[in-house]
Amino acid sequence: AETASQETIDSAMNAISAMATCSMQEAQIENLLLAKDFDECVAYISGDRVTVAVPAPEEGLSEATVARITDTITSETEYAASQLTIIEVKNNMDEE
Repeated sequence: AETASQETIDSAMNAISAMATCSMQEAQIENLLLAKDFDECVAYISGDRVTVAVPAPEEGLSEATVARITDTITSETEYAASQLTIIEVKNNMDEE
């Protein structure tokens, strides 16, 4: 059997480490938002961007709510507001 080169092993370990760091940060962001009364939010980190999906009322998130989410993430992580995308998840249960 071929053995992987040290370089291959190192890059695999770095990738695993980066993924672990991302999932820790995602969980941290989700917990921070949960503490601010945002239920069922999901954070996803990819490269240098953070995407947060948040349940939104029919009329959409208010500016104040968006500001609270942005402030929570920028103050508690190293991400800037420009790296943040907030996706509104509307609950369409009424339309059955």
